[in-house]
Amino acid sequence: MNGRLIKLHIGKSGTTNKELGQKLNLNPNTITAWINGRNSSNIEKFLELCAMIDLNPLDLIRKDS
Repeated sequence: MNGRLIKLHIGKSGTTNKELGQKLNLNPNTITAWINGRNSSNIEKFLELCAMIDLNPLDLIRKDS
């Protein structure tokens, strides 16, 4: 997972990990762990996150991301 790209899109969205965590019913530290590659995500929650921050999940697996 490309944590830099996730972090970039979170920043562009103007929301915080705390706000995203509340919307996803997750601890904000979970989102930070996803960004830092310390934890893998539940696919449903991860897709919800991508939708919230306007990130195409396929961009995370493309070589040029």
